[in-house]
Amino acid sequence: MIRRAQDGLRARVGGPWTRAKLDYIERYASAFMRAMNPKRQAGIWSELVYVDLLAGPGRGIDRDGNAEFDGSPLRALKIVPSFDRLSSVISISATWMRSGGEFPSIESIESLCVWATATKWSRIARWPTNTALTEH
Repeated sequence: MIRRAQDGLRARVGGPWTRAKLDYIERYASAFMRAMNPKRQAGIWSELVYVDLLAGPGRGIDRDGNAEFDGSPLRALKIVPSFDRLSSVISISATWMRSGGEFPSIESIESLCVWATATKWSRIARWPTNTALTEH
């Protein structure tokens, strides 16, 4: 279910399991970046990409109240050291607006069919061991 957040943009409604899932994704992404960043600095990886197949609008609203929380794409943007690019299957215009437009490497992968074929896949597939994929 989608509702409007306080900023007027779309937000996904979720329960307590949603926040728990997001906490796990954030911890995994943080650990991944801490482990891979030295390899990027050493020139082993040219870039590190966060791929989120079900990102949503970047903001969540608790279904049992009106408490708002960051979704996975906004959490990914705050990881330090940072990812070089964020790729998303779901439209990320709300996420980009919420980031203040300060993360120029956010891109939308319009559908799984487009993602699994042609240029988007070839750009990701070049780095099979430095791309973190999460399912949620």
